[in-house]
Amino acid sequence: MCEETLDLHHGKHHQAYVTALNGFIEKDAALQGKSLDEIVKATTSAGGPVFNNAGSIGYHILFWQCMSPTAARSRPKLEAKITSDLVACRRSRMPSRRPHQPVRLRLGLARSPPTAS
Repeated sequence: MCEETLDLHHGKHHQAYVTALNGFIEKDAALQGKSLDEIVKATTSAGGPVFNNAGSIGYHILFWQCMSPTAARSRPKLEAKITSDLVACRRSRMPSRRPHQPVRLRLGLARSPPTAS
């Protein structure tokens, strides 16, 4: 991502969620003094704009943490599988592909079976 894209994303897009949520918090004493996680949990069942803005802020926080130069790298096998699947996905988007044909991306996130205790 270029600097301009990051500035736009942080300075306008992310900031819009923060500004909107702060407006909702100012109008609702029940939200005041709560952490972002508490606001998300308190508004999950109702949904709506408070939940949407709080959740979007949370997603952006995760995004910024992942963009950090100290962010943890994925496991080598998983990273190789994701890279391989992305290359296959790009190849499947060649002009000969029918426009309505969906592109499926399999990340290979296999889970180990639970162990008996």
